[in-house]
Amino acid sequence: MKPTLNFWNMAIVSALVVFGLGSVQPQTHAAVLPTAITENTCDSNRSVHVSGAAVVYVTPDRALLQLGVQSNGITPDTVRSINARDIQKVVRAIVDLGVQAKDIATDYYIVYPVYEDFSSLVIKGYRIDNTVSITLRDVNLVDEVIIAALKVGANEVQDLQFYSSELRKYRDQARELAMKAAG
Repeated sequence: MKPTLNFWNMAIVSALVVFGLGSVQPQTHAAVLPTAITENTCDSNRSVHVSGAAVVYVTPDRALLQLGVQSNGITPDTVRSINARDIQKVVRAIVDLGVQAKDIATDYYIVYPVYEDFSSLVIKGYRIDNTVSITLRDVNLVDEVIIAALKVGANEVQDLQFYSSELRKYRDQARELAMKAAG
């Protein structure tokens, strides 16, 4: 009887252990948080985009003018002499209108050969393109400067840009207005 009793005792104890372990729930001490907080708070599928635009219109107080003298000659020395003479006349005429010499600078200077035709390597002469940039602190001088330069030898008006000397100030104003528009 003892071996049977031991068998049944072991079977009952095993059953209690199996059933007992299945009913025991582990205890946690963490607080239950709302679903929104426990999810990934940096979800890239959720975003807010805000944009704003602003334009600030400004009357320009400066002009940047590029005038050029293009010269041709048989030899490099000849074309250089011709171009130097003509560009000096242009600079003198601009200075005579009250533009300071510090506001006139060579912007582009190139010497290149001129060929007889497109398929030939026979050089028939040389060409110099010489461009000066002029900063005009009085935009009312633009017409006078162009006409005076053309009269004394300039043969290219390459670019004219008007701008404000206080660009940073006006960009900051536009940025501030754009932020208000976005808000």
